[in-house]
Amino acid sequence: MESKVILKESTEEDYPLIKGWFEDPENNILFTSELRNLKEYNKIFFLMALKKKGNKYYTILIKENGKLQPVGFIALIDIDFGDKFGQIWYVMGNKNYRRRGLMSKALSFLLSKCKVELGLHSVHTWVVEDNIASIRVLEKNGFSKIGIQRESYYYNNKFKNRVLFDKVLRE
Repeated sequence: MESKVILKESTEEDYPLIKGWFEDPENNILFTSELRNLKEYNKIFFLMALKKKGNKYYTILIKENGKLQPVGFIALIDIDFGDKFGQIWYVMGNKNYRRRGLMSKALSFLLSKCKVELGLHSVHTWVVEDNIASIRVLEKNGFSKIGIQRESYYYNNKFKNRVLFDKVLRE
């Protein structure tokens, strides 16, 4: 049975779940160093982020068998309404729901919100070079690889490349 994907604006009540996802080493090794190096994802940090006007945060829910189940998180950050662009990032927090196409659907919904509700013209993001699943999500949603930021991700005493992507929302 196909699951219905829903984006719900994240609120304070989502904090315990998102905190767990962000602190999970399998997830946070793919974040920016600012988030990756936090020992604990503090509630105050979360609440401040939610209130920042240039950011939009969504909890990804799926509807299965009549029940809503939170499975991930997707965000649009550093929105520049003047130049009409922003940066996207996401995490499929519930490992049981990975590789089912749900993040691709969630990203598609967010892209529609970016264009229709927020009036953005383009979005961009980056992915660590060996995060093949995330690269596939972006490609499936029409993102273009625009370059490599060489050795700009440092983890476990190793440098890796970031792959840079963008999407013009009229495409």
